Amino acid sequence: MATTQPFCQDLFDDIIGYLHDDKTTLCACALTSPAMVVASQRGLFSEIYVWARPRGPYSPPAFTVKKLVEMMNALPHVAT
Repeated sequence: MATTQPFCQDLFDDIIGYLHDDKTTLCACALTSPAMVVASQRGLFSEIYVWARPRGPYSPPAFTVKKLVEMMNALPHVAT
């Protein structure tokens, strides 16, 4: 049995677009409904900062650029 969505996708996208500065709410929206995942992730990953940091014996493993590229390939809607 197919379920219907009570609102059009454009409405979700427009509403979530206003939340671009509220990362906590974007995370909640992404977990709320599949209809909100893509727009929420676009907001969450709209800015990505990459910087070098010194590596020492007690440094946690760095998130590599290779892993970032792998994520972008796996989630192309995030990269747009």
